[in-house]
Amino acid sequence: MHRQEVKKSPQIRQFCKKINHLKRNLYLLFIYYLIKQQKNQKQKPFFKAKKKKQDKMSSERKFTHKQIDPSPYKIEEIESYIKLAQEVKKKAYCPYSKFHVGCILFDQDGKMHEGVNVENASYGLTICAERNAIISAVTKGMKSISLIVINCKTEKVGSPCGACRQVIGEFSNEKTIVVLSNDNGLYEITDFESILPGAFGPKDLFGSPNC
Repeated sequence: MHRQEVKKSPQIRQFCKKINHLKRNLYLLFIYYLIKQQKNQKQKPFFKAKKKKQDKMSSERKFTHKQIDPSPYKIEEIESYIKLAQEVKKKAYCPYSKFHVGCILFDQDGKMHEGVNVENASYGLTICAERNAIISAVTKGMKSISLIVINCKTEKVGSPCGACRQVIGEFSNEKTIVVLSNDNGLYEITDFESILPGAFGPKDLFGSPNC
C-alpha cells in the first residue's frame, strides 16, 4: 500500500484514534494513581530531601534541664570526661542493686577527683558516687567544684538524688558546671541552680563554714 493511501485509509485512521485514546486513558489512570498515593500519604511529597542526622545536642531534643555554655571547657573535653566517668563507674560496689554510678569532678585548681557508689547490706548506709567523689576531693583540699560529671546506665541522662544535690550545692557557685549523662551517648550540660532551684546553702546561714 502506498504511503498516501495509508493516510487516507479509514481503517488506519480509526486504528490511530484508538491508539491515541488508549494513550490518553493510560495517562489519566497514571494521574489518578498519583493523586491516590498522595492522599494515602497524607499530602506528603513523593520525593523529599533526606533529613540530616541530628547530633546529641539537637535543638529538637527535649532537655530535662536548662542548657548552658560549658566554657572554659570545650564540648570535646566534656565528652572525654563522660568516658572517664564511664570507666570509673566499673569500680562501683553495688551487689544489691547492680546499678553502677560513676562521678568525676574538677576542683577550683583543676585537679580531678573520682567516686563511685558503695552499697551496704544495711541499705541506708549506702553512699552515692557524687558524695564519695566530693568527700575524697575535700580530703585533698577542694574548696569549690568547677565541673562535675555524673554517669549511669539509664534511659534518660543520669541524675543525682536529692541528698547528693544538696551536698553538691555546698561546694558549688554560679560558675559550677554540672554534666548529666548515660551510656547511650546522651548528656546535658547545666548548672547547679537547674538541678536544685532555690537550694538552702551556706549563704543562707550567718557567716560561711570556712574550716
